Amino acid sequence: MTNALIGLIFRYFNSWNVNTFAAIVVNYFTCVVIGCVQYGKELVSPDILEAQWWPYVGAIGIVFIVGFNVIAICVQFYGMTFTTLMQKMSLVVTAIFGILFFNESSSWVKWLGIITALPSIYLLNQNPKKGTSLPKIDKLPRYVLALPFLVLIINSVIDSTFLSMEAQNLYSGSDLRLVTYIFFIAASVGTVVLIFRLIRSQAQLTTREVKAGLLLGFVNYGSIYFILLSLNAGWEGSAFYPIVNVGIIGCTAIFGKLFFNESLSPKKWAGFVLAIISIGLISYIQ
Repeated sequence: MTNALIGLIFRYFNSWNVNTFAAIVVNYFTCVVIGCVQYGKELVSPDILEAQWWPYVGAIGIVFIVGFNVIAICVQFYGMTFTTLMQKMSLVVTAIFGILFFNESSSWVKWLGIITALPSIYLLNQNPKKGTSLPKIDKLPRYVLALPFLVLIINSVIDSTFLSMEAQNLYSGSDLRLVTYIFFIAASVGTVVLIFRLIRSQAQLTTREVKAGLLLGFVNYGSIYFILLSLNAGWEGSAFYPIVNVGIIGCTAIFGKLFFNESLSPKKWAGFVLAIISIGLISYIQ
């Protein structure tokens, strides 16, 4: 639900005339503050330097910022629908990663559910008026052709890294420091980039970005925290991520209907049916 709310908030950014990157940076700082308050203790302690999850945390924090820029550029050339589709297709990579490297359960029922998730995500992403239109390949710069694959790789890296940390017992669901440090690194890197952008464009950070970032931060913190909590509770990544990705797309379609009066086309209804079947098949072995 929280991941779907993130998409809903982004939909409002244009109408709010918000500088998206600036709001993202504010959002990361908001997450840091929430983590500090929720943890209730000093985040810097003697044992923190001995934590084995530092390489993972640093990598994810940097990938968050880099990934956002890649996704933003991909949206400019390919549109939101196709970009979102590539993001969610990472479920296949993550599922294979969990099964091959961490000996997660594998059966024809689970694989059938994962395969069924792919057309459900595609159908749920369909725009009832225009459908999914792709740009003409021969008219794009060469580097642009790699963007969809980079989006897929970035999301796969993030999901697989969280899965690796959980599988190696590098954190507990109650250890909020990990989540907080991820956002702190993302905020630090994002701040440096934002300062250069503001200087170059001679723009200023306004209250609109601050308010939007605060709102996004509360939801974003919850999304990451609940993912880690669910994995720590015993969910296998090869089952959890397909279910989450299908659920996000389904909730997004529902929010589009409730908040933007988007019609649910026959393709989207078919996507809902396939999504329910997919979740049922993947969850069958849990």
